[in-house]
Amino acid sequence: MSINDRIRQIRLSERMTQAEFAKALGLKQNTVSRMEKEGNTVVDQNKKIICEKFLVNKDWLETGTGDMHMPGTVLDAIDNLRDKYHMTEIEERLLRAYFQLSEESRARACDFIRRIGATEFALWEKAAEEQNGVPSAAEALTSPLATATPEEQKELASLLVAMRREKRQKAAIEATASPSSNATGKKAQ
Repeated sequence: MSINDRIRQIRLSERMTQAEFAKALGLKQNTVSRMEKEGNTVVDQNKKIICEKFLVNKDWLETGTGDMHMPGTVLDAIDNLRDKYHMTEIEERLLRAYFQLSEESRARACDFIRRIGATEFALWEKAAEEQNGVPSAAEALTSPLATATPEEQKELASLLVAMRREKRQKAAIEATASPSSNATGKKAQ
């Protein structure tokens, strides 16, 4: 197998088109096409970019010896997770893309995901309250909780109960400590 074949193998293992691979490397699509064409020389700068961006073992890229990825890398961990949790292609691509982000961008992505989760949980909680604590079958099936394990569901239910208790206690404290209440318990106008 030539270096050209190995570059193509890297791209395919990342499940990227030539255009996507080129963009990730900061190159043009025709450059990737030329690098993958049998017999073409790959300049050292492009080898370096490929190795750094995709955590590829330089010896493997140049000679085919050793493992494709440097041992103990994020990509090894993603491969293990993919196999262990039977991840879909999109899940794997999301993880790979996430770990290619800068530290600042990863923090923003995590914050965004937390906000989505909080919104989903708040919507589910509202639906549960409207149904006297019991969501409809359709709501339960579409809820992110529907796919949770029994242990996770129990933990989430306990968390929901604790959150509701805390919300009621906070409301009671605010009601008794409210400066707008007078001695008769009526709100001041």
